[in-house]
Amino acid sequence: MASHQEPAPKKSPHDKYPHQVTVRIARGGFGIKLMEMHIFCTQRAMRYHTHAERRDIGDIVRFTFAEPAHAKTFASAFAGERMTLAESEPEIESNTQNPASNLSRAAPRRG
Repeated sequence: MASHQEPAPKKSPHDKYPHQVTVRIARGGFGIKLMEMHIFCTQRAMRYHTHAERRDIGDIVRFTFAEPAHAKTFASAFAGERMTLAESEPEIESNTQNPASNLSRAAPRRG
């Protein structure tokens, strides 16, 4: 008789890239700045993933990194808000050099 095995749970991008940096998209978009962000990561051999979304606070782009040092470097360069996703509560670190860039403290939606 064949045994029944539960399917392995799907891996979330958060599993590989738990260190997030959220940057608010300015009205009218980023223009060339988004390309500069990708070049910045590529030139430094950073492993990253990115996506944009609409929130009640406005449009944002989220860069997620495998390494915490990469997230910190990126956040400093582009005035982003850092957050590390873990099993427990997310750890949030705001960019204190540019307080105007700080975003809502709401946890990201998971779906």
